Amino acid sequence: MGRGKSVTMTSSGRRLVLLKISVIFAFLATCEVSSAQERASEPPVQMGTPGLKDAVMIKQTTPSYTEAAIKAKVQGVVLLKCVIRRDGSVNDCHVLRGLGYGLEENAIKEITSNWRFKPAMLNGKPVDLIAAIEVNFSLGGREPRGVSSTENQADSYQQDVNEVLRSGVKATQVDILGKWYCREPNRHDPSLIEPAEMEFFPGGTVEVKAGSLSLLADYRFIAEGRVRFDWRTGSNLSDLYTLVLHGGRLLLGAGDDRPTLCSRSRENLPILKSREELIKEINSYCRKLDTLSDQKRVNPSDSFSYCSEYNVFLAVAISEGELRSLANEAKKKFEAVLRKYGIDPASAQ
Repeated sequence: MGRGKSVTMTSSGRRLVLLKISVIFAFLATCEVSSAQERASEPPVQMGTPGLKDAVMIKQTTPSYTEAAIKAKVQGVVLLKCVIRRDGSVNDCHVLRGLGYGLEENAIKEITSNWRFKPAMLNGKPVDLIAAIEVNFSLGGREPRGVSSTENQADSYQQDVNEVLRSGVKATQVDILGKWYCREPNRHDPSLIEPAEMEFFPGGTVEVKAGSLSLLADYRFIAEGRVRFDWRTGSNLSDLYTLVLHGGRLLLGAGDDRPTLCSRSRENLPILKSREELIKEINSYCRKLDTLSDQKRVNPSDSFSYCSEYNVFLAVAISEGELRSLANEAKKKFEAVLRKYGIDPASAQ
């Protein structure tokens, strides 16, 4: 057998090998950067895209009024078209409908600075999402807050909240265990009350359900009547709530603008219309105005303006909560147009 040969690598050979290794790593790094850039350059998706799981609000703060808007007693809704990014932040906001007096600027600043979402998911991956966001400004003192007294559900909800606040006691962990059926104001329109469910488990987990959404959080009491929710969203977000109990009712977020009111039974829970029913309702007001316009009972320009406005809003794919707010507003504006021409809204329903 021949004698084995030993191989001695020269310094120039070592440099060549190291150079090849460096090139390989540089190529892999370039691939990773290119892949990240491709993901970042993907255009935002529209709500309603097949297979899309909508973004979920996990942190919302209230924009402030401007002094000019307070003096002018301006109230109403600012509608924005924004992009909810895959990291949960919000940017690229454009005004679809404003109120003036600097309220649009305040709404955009608050939303882009402080609002956070669990991102939309498509085919199991987070994506940027185009969404319509409504901000309701109403003068209840100097801050935008309050519940409209024009809705029976809102009146009943507020009366029950006041009763719990007036006579309730601070809740303990033993008090809250189990399932609760809840009512809470729509975040886009506080005059609309929506159902939700909440279940506290002994191990320190709470499950919150609202519509088709379900969120989990770890909860712990930090003081009597004070509980902390650490949301399992991967974003290290948490909330502190004050819990008050009275007469079998639990108030979560006592002292907040829009607390959640719960009981052990489903009694008095509002029944929500489906997305299809809401769209059908909004479109029905437009058709009725078109008919009245053909009958020369309503000016065609009013009918055209009304229908054009809501067609634009419906073209921007929005959540069910926003649709409920939009349907409520559409009904009020429809009735206002009828009254302008001396038509009883009840006769046109």
